[in-house]
Amino acid sequence: MQILLIDDDAVLLEMIARRLERRNFNVAQAVNLTDARKHLVSSSDTLLIISDMYLANLENGLQFYYELINTGYKGCFILTTGDDMTDPRITDLRKSNPDFTCLPKPYSSETMYTTIDLALTRHQRAEK
Repeated sequence: MQILLIDDDAVLLEMIARRLERRNFNVAQAVNLTDARKHLVSSSDTLLIISDMYLANLENGLQFYYELINTGYKGCFILTTGDDMTDPRITDLRKSNPDFTCLPKPYSSETMYTTIDLALTRHQRAEK
């Protein structure tokens, strides 16, 4: 099982990747959605994607999630954002899709680990 991290902040991306690798997760990184798409085409074991909401060049993690579910992605997705989590698109997805969750920034490592564990647990239950 692999986690794909997507964030345009390369320093933050590397820091999060190191923390997850210390917890024995297999981690891939992408600084933009083009790289993320390439990774997903070449790797079939990505079960969890963690993406920032707002990326460089007007790319958007939430729009990317819609793209993924429309193309049949069946894994978990955690959207990170420093913005308002009451955005109707976010609240609707959280209610309707057990594989989608949102993690408000800033967050601690422990909060991130807990969110990942909960997302993977929900996903496993939904698969049964």
